[in-house]
Amino acid sequence: MSYESGIGHGGRLQPIVACAFLVAELLATGGCGGGGSNGGMNPPNLSSLAITPGNPSIGSGQNQQFTAEGAFSDGSKQNLTNSVSWTSSNTAVATINGSGMATAVAQGDSKIGAASGSISTSTLLTVGPPTVVSIAVSPPNALVAIGAPVQFTATGTFGDGSTHDLTDSANWSSSNTSVATVNATGRVSGVAAGMLMISAASGSTTGSAAVTVAVSTGLPTGIGWHALPSNTLLQASGVCPPNNFGGDPFLFARFCGNVIRSWSGAIADTTADRLFIWGGGHANYYGNEIYSLNLNENPVTLTRLKDPTVPTNYADASNCIDGIPLGSPDFAPNSRASYGGMAFIPGPHQMYFTVGSLACVEGNQSQNTWTISLNNLSNSSSWVHADPTLVGPLPGSNGGFTYGNVADYDPNSGLVFLSDTAAIYTYDFQTNTYARITPAQGFVTSIYLRGAIDPTRKLFVLVGGCPLGTCGPGDGVFVADISNPTTTTQQDWTAATMADPNCAEFLSGGVNPIGSSNPGFTFDSVANDFVGWPNQGNLIYILTPDPANQRLTCQKQTFPDGPPNSAHTAAGANPSNGTFGRLRYFPGQMCSCSSTTGTFLRTYFGCDRRK
Repeated sequence: MSYESGIGHGGRLQPIVACAFLVAELLATGGCGGGGSNGGMNPPNLSSLAITPGNPSIGSGQNQQFTAEGAFSDGSKQNLTNSVSWTSSNTAVATINGSGMATAVAQGDSKIGAASGSISTSTLLTVGPPTVVSIAVSPPNALVAIGAPVQFTATGTFGDGSTHDLTDSANWSSSNTSVATVNATGRVSGVAAGMLMISAASGSTTGSAAVTVAVSTGLPTGIGWHALPSNTLLQASGVCPPNNFGGDPFLFARFCGNVIRSWSGAIADTTADRLFIWGGGHANYYGNEIYSLNLNENPVTLTRLKDPTVPTNYADASNCIDGIPLGSPDFAPNSRASYGGMAFIPGPHQMYFTVGSLACVEGNQSQNTWTISLNNLSNSSSWVHADPTLVGPLPGSNGGFTYGNVADYDPNSGLVFLSDTAAIYTYDFQTNTYARITPAQGFVTSIYLRGAIDPTRKLFVLVGGCPLGTCGPGDGVFVADISNPTTTTQQDWTAATMADPNCAEFLSGGVNPIGSSNPGFTFDSVANDFVGWPNQGNLIYILTPDPANQRLTCQKQTFPDGPPNSAHTAAGANPSNGTFGRLRYFPGQMCSCSSTTGTFLRTYFGCDRRK
């Protein structure tokens, strides 16, 4: 039948079509006339509620999702989680939101209730101690040299957000014991070259870290950045003092990374190719132990040559004293942020440091000077407090500052030169004498500079602190001609140096800067130039003094896999407190400079050129 003919029989077809639509609608609503939408039947009534899970136990800080299921009079069941009213009988133990998500607040019991109209039910939620929800194994991506074990740590994050050291209680395992083994306390020993995973487990929670095992060939000799084995990291070396060393209440092992992080430096013993690391201070670290990065050993090692003096000042931290223990001011130095105030005196083979921020709550300044012989340094070596017999004006006096000082040894005069942000002083170890060689306010700088001596041109050069290309008062480049200390004056080379784009980039903190203060800066006596590193990254800057024009000229070289930062802190993702003296030149090595980084970053040996 054609469309038109169908229309022509509309008197018969249209009622049929209309009836078909009517029947379809009635079927869809459950009936063919009369009554309500349920065809005269009453809706099913809610008979009961059930909560799942029943009587659960969780740790403090964790969440528990509850569901409520309703049973109806017609035998049907329905999920009513989002429509019931949820309650907790003890909100000091657990709270619960409108969707049935409970949050454990503290240990104890709480009755969790669900209600709809007059129908209700409940279950008991038991909150126990916080449980481990994740484990971080450090160091990550470790390089283990055969013959140089590495100490790993396991840090557990608990349900309440707290973190705890699980190193001694975790169950340690190696994914391939033919490549490396791990003992019960997380110490990993390489067996054969290869890669594997080291894991730490607590209950059902496991954390892992990748490990590469290699055969050591000693100090790298290729030009560029080289990550030394992980046994040269402070905590991974296993040489940090244990917590409560010698009965002291301070947690040495937990916080020893602050020897580097807390605005502290190092000195280069160029006669024995060792980098001595010392620092801490303020409220960050209370140990005064001495570490040595031993570049001549194969594998390269990090050792603790002298233990911390105990008792430390930790138990009496409100009292800012210079010497410890309390009542023995000349026995040993209280820990301090050493900044750039350290120097190596090669003839008598001494480590020298002065001033700094003391280990105490207030972090007070110190004007004291201490030395110690590095010949066969051990626990039997004695610190020497220079102040009782010291002659001359003290750095930090006459308007000077004892934070951010800069010191270096001059081989021409045999003196240590020191800038205290207001003047320049010299120190003669043989006579234990200071002399101020500029007027009291004759060499004013900020505390954000790092410096070194150019013994060829006889210059004391200080650089740094120009974020975003802007050098504030006392920041930039300041130079002292020390060829004749009696006529030394301050030369401001900042503007002329900033005119060089490479120099301006270095002083600003390099490419993608994280901090321009206290950069790595050392003198390369073979190339007769300064070497600079802007606290992060692959770039090395070669800085050449131009005394005639009172400026530095700069070249930059890029090498892959450079250190991510110089002193990793907890203040952000990748901040730096500065490099200070931890970038040093070693003329006895084929490579030129060494830089140690934060606790679980790597130790790097950088080569800017061959001898």
